[in-house]
Amino acid sequence: LLDIPIEKYSGSIYKEMKTHRQIKTVMDMECLLIMTYTPKLYRKHEHVFEKGIEKLKKSMKDKYDSYKKTPTKLTAGLETLLKKSRYKKFITPTVTKSGISFNLEEDEIKKRKKRFGKNLLFTSKVDAETGWIIAQYKEKDVIEDAFKTMKDPELIRIRPLRHWTDSKIRAYIFCCVMS
Repeated sequence: LLDIPIEKYSGSIYKEMKTHRQIKTVMDMECLLIMTYTPKLYRKHEHVFEKGIEKLKKSMKDKYDSYKKTPTKLTAGLETLLKKSRYKKFITPTVTKSGISFNLEEDEIKKRKKRFGKNLLFTSKVDAETGWIIAQYKEKDVIEDAFKTMKDPELIRIRPLRHWTDSKIRAYIFCCVMS
């Protein structure tokens, strides 16, 4: 699905969103796959990707500059920074006499950019309309926001708790919830 060009995607009921619909067997179950593409999400993915690479370069450059004796090869500290980063396969650091330099792995970057702006939705409801499935997916935000609100420590103020017996603690928490 990632290899299908954006031009072959069809329009959608949502602004600027393009969709591609396909039925496939996933884990021995027939599923409807809907790949969505939005330019806004593409720009967001691209921005986050570029900032991540720049952050890795900066942290490696700062680490390189922090050494008292100028390294002649990639040190263990620099390799650790690279290994821990999710952007490690997109840049190759090289240590020279003039400092540390970075080469971008253009092939890997092109592969990753094929995913930018795309979102894959699965459903077992093969006969469902594309617009309905996308609407159901977008509804998840309402539920997630409700859970965030429920977990907010400012919603129910329980502190200070100046009770020691179980029954008084239950009664105090009950009063806090009711208020």
